Amino acid sequence: MNRAVPEPDRGQESVLAALAAGKMSALEWLLERCRRHAAPRFSAWAWEWIEEDFVADLRSQLLQTSSRPAFALRGPEEPYVVRAIHNLCCTYFRRVAAVRRQDPLSADADLPGRDPEHRIAAALDLRRGLLVVGPECRRRLVDKYVMGLSLQEMARAESVSAQTLRSRLHACRERLREFWARQVEK
Repeated sequence: MNRAVPEPDRGQESVLAALAAGKMSALEWLLERCRRHAAPRFSAWAWEWIEEDFVADLRSQLLQTSSRPAFALRGPEEPYVVRAIHNLCCTYFRRVAAVRRQDPLSADADLPGRDPEHRIAAALDLRRGLLVVGPECRRRLVDKYVMGLSLQEMARAESVSAQTLRSRLHACRERLREFWARQVEK
């Protein structure tokens, strides 16, 4: 069965095509939709932190999906984009839930609340903090608290004693705590 792909409206360029071309008007359109549909799901503080990343992630998803050969949009773009925004919000919340389950810093006491909006902000602060502490610390923290490696396994991989690795890991956690404290003060 051979279905005909609907012809795009020749009078007006598709928003997805304009996004692919990198046109500012399409990016502004997408940003406005994100502010309208995604921002209310996050606290103002969290949205301020993630707005750029969220829009970039959404644009990337839309372009990746719409560039597939089998992609055919059946209907207007607005509901499609709104649904993509909803799905990306859910993805952000799932990622944050996974990070918070690890609870590597026992930072619950420092958070303003336990609701999802603050968890999003905390997870994004943690992500930014991992970028600030540097690649060695980031690797050690991820190996220990995300991958679940023991100190002995990590020490063998780095060819150092477990005590040396424990000290290095402590220094990395302290760097991350300092970054965290600066974010809470803001």
